[in-house]
Amino acid sequence: MASSSSDPYGKKMRSKRSLMDLIIPLLAIGGLYWFAASFFLAKRSLPYSSKCDEARTILREVLSLSPEEIDLAIGPIDTSDNRNGCWLPRKIDSLVILVVDALRFDFARDHLPMSVGARLSAQKNNRTTASQLLQFVADPPTVTMQRLKGLTTGSLPTFADISGNMGGASIEEDSWVEQLKTTPHSKRGLKFPSRLGFVGDDTWVDLYPRQFDESYPLPSFNTRDLDTVDNGCLERLPMLLRDLRMDGSNGPCIEYDFGCVGYI
Repeated sequence: MASSSSDPYGKKMRSKRSLMDLIIPLLAIGGLYWFAASFFLAKRSLPYSSKCDEARTILREVLSLSPEEIDLAIGPIDTSDNRNGCWLPRKIDSLVILVVDALRFDFARDHLPMSVGARLSAQKNNRTTASQLLQFVADPPTVTMQRLKGLTTGSLPTFADISGNMGGASIEEDSWVEQLKTTPHSKRGLKFPSRLGFVGDDTWVDLYPRQFDESYPLPSFNTRDLDTVDNGCLERLPMLLRDLRMDGSNGPCIEYDFGCVGYI
């Protein structure tokens, strides 16, 4: 009787089995890498920031606009008016940003007592732009850190950024929070230095640990506690608003340029 080792068919099958044992793990590893590279997108944050006088330079060098066209686009330089900022003329004196987490748009528009939507409709009929109600639909996962990063930097956070929601993920790229902090007040249309104040979700302080002159971060990860952040905002926000001071020669001059209620 011939031994199995001399069977050419058996050798061929064993060779195919060995080859498949090698190919299958390689395909699995390759598929996992392809999935991770395609789905878990990642990007590098560029440590550059917009400079105050770059608007005209970009329009001139990139778009090749003439000085007359640039003046038409962003307005002529008026050094006599201190209220003009270096990017665009200053339109407002103070800014309060109120962020409400998980509030249904139709509820805010139609069903709140003294509905916001009804008031905005009346203001729209009066041709005023004092208030706006905007609807924002975010792709999941909708963790706080990702949304705040998108709101403040204008970037599109990636899925991998979800790891930063646990803390320690400060933002190094350009943002309007950083611009408010670092741009001299004289180049923002102010006669006096301004300050940044904050009260609300402590995720803001994780993202911007050095930008706020006065902050009252409140714990937000306790899902059973629905009152601490709300009550803290209601208590501290009026105090920040009272810290606006007046300049008799130039109307309101802001000490707190930004009072942010983070996720009440």
